[in-house]
Amino acid sequence: METQERTLQHINYELNNNINQVASVIKMTLHTVDISDNDKTAKKLEEMTEMTRQLMAGVKTLSFDIELESIANTNLFSALTHETGRINRAGSLPVVFECSSEPIKLEHTKTLIAYRIAQMILDNAIMHSHAKQINIKLHFTKNLITLTLKDDGRGFDVEKTLSTNTSGGLMKAMRRAKMINSKLTITSVVGVGTTVIIKIPCV
Repeated sequence: METQERTLQHINYELNNNINQVASVIKMTLHTVDISDNDKTAKKLEEMTEMTRQLMAGVKTLSFDIELESIANTNLFSALTHETGRINRAGSLPVVFECSSEPIKLEHTKTLIAYRIAQMILDNAIMHSHAKQINIKLHFTKNLITLTLKDDGRGFDVEKTLSTNTSGGLMKAMRRAKMINSKLTITSVVGVGTTVIIKIPCV
């Protein structure tokens, strides 16, 4: 329910604050076109062409986000591949993702929660770690999935952070891990970086 609400809020935000706004500007611009003035008409058409490109990009982004929700419901490997691609395209910092074994299908609720946990860890690293790179490794066995996220950032005092920031992303990730009977461990060394390992039972 939390995931569905977050998705709906995101879709609503994108529709109202991006796509609808651009569409409204295009509509208003069309109403002001004076076909008797070729120079002004050409300029307005050029403006509307650019706005149409923006509109199409917004729709494409929204479609990608909705598609990602569907992917996350079926395949953790595909969801993480899409997520790392999104981060790399944004240019925040490079993320290297590798899967060391043949992916297997996980029950969709576990897949989606595991994906959300990974998102939280990645968001936390991007915002706070000052890392130069993040490495993600995914390994499947018959009974266990191991997901490792490692950054080369500034590191932090794990115990102090968890005790003083109970509403932060790391605490939320740990609570979500318990929801799917998974074990999440955080190891961090100041000046070296942080490693988060999530072990997810397949059954």
